[in-house]
Amino acid sequence: MDKIGIISTVRAPLSQLKMFVNYHLNLGIDKIILFFDDPKDEGIDFYSDNKKIITIPCSDLYWSKISSTKTKPETVVQRQIANLNHIGLQILKGENCKWVIHIDCDELLRPLDNIKTILKRSKEDVLVFDLLEAYPTKENYSNIFSPTIFKRLSSNKKINIAKLLLCSNAIYNDEYFRGHTRSKTAVRISPKVKRYKIHRHKGHERLIVRHTKDIQLLHYDCVGINDWKVKWDRRIDGTGKSTTIRKNRKQQLNEYINAKEKNTLSSLYKRMHRLRKSEYLQLFSLRMITQVKLNKELFKNT
Repeated sequence: MDKIGIISTVRAPLSQLKMFVNYHLNLGIDKIILFFDDPKDEGIDFYSDNKKIITIPCSDLYWSKISSTKTKPETVVQRQIANLNHIGLQILKGENCKWVIHIDCDELLRPLDNIKTILKRSKEDVLVFDLLEAYPTKENYSNIFSPTIFKRLSSNKKINIAKLLLCSNAIYNDEYFRGHTRSKTAVRISPKVKRYKIHRHKGHERLIVRHTKDIQLLHYDCVGINDWKVKWDRRIDGTGKSTTIRKNRKQQLNEYINAKEKNTLSSLYKRMHRLRKSEYLQLFSLRMITQVKLNKELFKNT
């Protein structure tokens, strides 16, 4: 069957990275390319002898060779797109991969059938995954991949009904998801694709795109207060800077900054990311949340 490659620009604890890598190799992914945003990351040495993993430290020398400005791009998305287009794709082509999937290391693929079977029967250029966002039920976790309750992307009608049912913690400024609302994709490596991006792609000709329910993208956004703090602090200190976040995310950032100054981060996290029991019941009835239990064996070394 066609070989599949994952590309990810990473900055995460080694314990999280190991779970991310093991899980996807056990799914049947053939090659994973890890671009390390921190060129001194301990994961570089850890995976140096793994033939299925390619590690690339994003050092100043690296950026001087591939960046149009000869310097490290300012935002995370700019770095991701550069890594994907300039180096990642060439490597996957050399490995005879037919599909490329760009995801972050706080995301897991969940195919409802064998992932290679799903892609083999696809006639499209791009498959857009069904997006789910993890719902933390407590403040602290041993790892970010622990939650089993997930939000489903929901219509404005359902969001308005949830507001009427007093699901106040679930809806923030008229939005249900806290993280990104555009899913990620599997893209057929083809001359048709002019430029690969993170959520959408440009083609030399019209690309055939289809949303699929057969592969879910599980986004573990801000699972536990510590993970939440790390993500927003990186927005502030520049290591995770983004200039393209939507208005809702900017409002979240402003609230985070204010709460940090007032030493009220715990209460903000509870209001922003956790639900009352009554809210769970209402959202389940609206089919706005679902339960996903992953096979723990998938996280073990291959």
